[in-house]
Amino acid sequence: MSVKQKFIWLLASVIFLFTAVSSYAEITVQNTVKGGVRAVDNGTLENGDGANEATVILNVKQLKLIKQARSLQGDMLTTDKPIAKGMRLYFVIILDNYFDTSLQDVQLLDSLNENQFNYIKDSLEMTTFTRNVDDKYESGKDDFFWKSGTWSKVTEMVDADTISMVDTNGDSLLDHLTVGRVPGQVNAQYDITEKTFFAIRFMVKVKARR
Repeated sequence: MSVKQKFIWLLASVIFLFTAVSSYAEITVQNTVKGGVRAVDNGTLENGDGANEATVILNVKQLKLIKQARSLQGDMLTTDKPIAKGMRLYFVIILDNYFDTSLQDVQLLDSLNENQFNYIKDSLEMTTFTRNVDDKYESGKDDFFWKSGTWSKVTEMVDADTISMVDTNGDSLLDHLTVGRVPGQVNAQYDITEKTFFAIRFMVKVKARR
């Protein structure tokens, strides 16, 4: 029995929160059901009559999700760093698949707060980075992916690639990012291989400090 693993995250871009980090999680759920059809009492979900119990085990893995704000030079921006109106900075979103298995149909969406930021057109980029060590990315502040990764331009349109950025309120400013097959803004399916970092960055201009 195969189970598709599906992950959906929602992030909001806010000026006073410069680093958001979720946790790794691996959860095993076991359930026992009556299984089988076709008059065969074999205690399985296939070719049985439902008289005996069959066990279904779902192994759910939650990726680590990190969102950062960085200067154009790549320095982390924290709450004690001055942020001025008109300043340009990067938002960075990192998915960390620490596990030894690949995950299919990963979905992510992020809505930009246009009261505080304007997206800079044609700034959407992505990179992937394979782990060489078993250490978890605990702090969300390491710079190796930023310095060592090769950033590639991504088109903003909803097309054959896995990422898009669109306008949702009719003002011609892009404010809604999705990765994968998110309903309403469906890109190509995104699968993340084992022991891999996947990162997206895009540039914004600060409109107002909250």
